[in-house]
Amino acid sequence: MVRTPLSNAVEIGYRVVVFATNGNFEELQCDSGLCWCADEFTGSVQLGTTVVHDSLWQLLPCYNSTLHGESYLRQCESAAHAQKIILKKFYTRGTVGVTFNEIPCDYDGAYGRYKVENGVVYCTWRDGKKIGSFQIRSSMLSSVNCYCARDTIIYREAGIPFTLACGGNGNYEYSQDQNGQLFCVDSDGFVVTTEVAPNESCDKFIYNSAFYNED
Repeated sequence: MVRTPLSNAVEIGYRVVVFATNGNFEELQCDSGLCWCADEFTGSVQLGTTVVHDSLWQLLPCYNSTLHGESYLRQCESAAHAQKIILKKFYTRGTVGVTFNEIPCDYDGAYGRYKVENGVVYCTWRDGKKIGSFQIRSSMLSSVNCYCARDTIIYREAGIPFTLACGGNGNYEYSQDQNGQLFCVDSDGFVVTTEVAPNESCDKFIYNSAFYNED
């Protein structure tokens, strides 16, 4: 099963629009070669404005040179781009060996599921803020997906109780126990079996586990 990306991008007609961190739509939107000024509450094109080719985006009334710069970048993309500009300035002045922690971004320009600081991986929400106390050393980065950590936010904002257990790294625990009912979930939190005995490992039921048993 493929996990559906968690996103605050929504499709309106033929366009995909992106929310700002306050929950409203970002005023300036660009997608599929087109740019427009969006109503902050509906995401639709603002009255009195029009949709333009992305080469003309700086002519839109909602364009702000200080805020948007020379190219259209969303929040996380802007932070990552700023790092590259700073590095370039260091290099042109003869300073080498300067490094920054990578800033992973989601496909729609929001911050990715985690960030690395001082050798520690932290689960993060779409605004770049850390989620709870989920963390693990950076040498274990390849095993981190933070799906469970992020789903706690999704459920909380929807007013739905979140009853599954997360590991300390923000991933779903494969083995779950609710009121004595034992069951296994996969990395996305989907139940894969309810036929599990006490102290039995869930690994053989998990498709992406090294111990998965097709039989």
